[in-house]
Amino acid sequence: MKFFLLIFFIFSCQTDPFQRGINQNYDFYLPANVVFLPIFDLEGSSKNSKEIKELLHQLDEEILRAFINQTFIQGFSQKLVVKTLHDKKKKPPEVSLEKFINQKETFLSFLKFYEEHLKNKTEWLLFLNELSIAFNFSDAVFLPVMTKIAERKQNDRGLQISSRSLELSLLLIEVETGEPIWYETRNLTLSHKDFPSPPAFAYPEYPSWKNFEKKLIVENLWRDFPGWQY
Repeated sequence: MKFFLLIFFIFSCQTDPFQRGINQNYDFYLPANVVFLPIFDLEGSSKNSKEIKELLHQLDEEILRAFINQTFIQGFSQKLVVKTLHDKKKKPPEVSLEKFINQKETFLSFLKFYEEHLKNKTEWLLFLNELSIAFNFSDAVFLPVMTKIAERKQNDRGLQISSRSLELSLLLIEVETGEPIWYETRNLTLSHKDFPSPPAFAYPEYPSWKNFEKKLIVENLWRDFPGWQY
């Protein structure tokens, strides 16, 4: 029985080596240049909300700010990527990504979706290669995807709760192979709670989306990122 359990444990580790953090096949990998793409809004909420569109823009800035003092990580900012592609008369990143990532897709893990449905597609590898060529033959692409933007109202035994939630998935991809190098995900829910007085029994206002700007991107999100220095 002990022998069977040992074999099963070893087999499990070999077949599922990468769920979050660094891909063990890239333990000593340090990309020379990274193309930072803007956050891709999977559900398309930003198309109908200026507030959410501004939130995603500010989160892009927070991501870039996190890398300012990382001397071993070089790359091209989201704004420069968008401008350069525009100047070269190329499609904006979100237009290209909409072809590959179905907004109606449901998944428990964006990494799992990527590995099963995207990384081996010829069109996807061509897209990565085009990005690499456009930006000094960069060898990695940073892909952030907002996989959930949600609002909810609930009554917990008289306590009225108004909540907003975000889920952000971050993926670093090797251009040549399409392999995921590093992956992290961050969920954050903010709520306003109140025991309302009769006769209105109104729910409290939702927390402002601006409150997410400084709370979603935190330092420990970057643990195991290649070349990261604390």
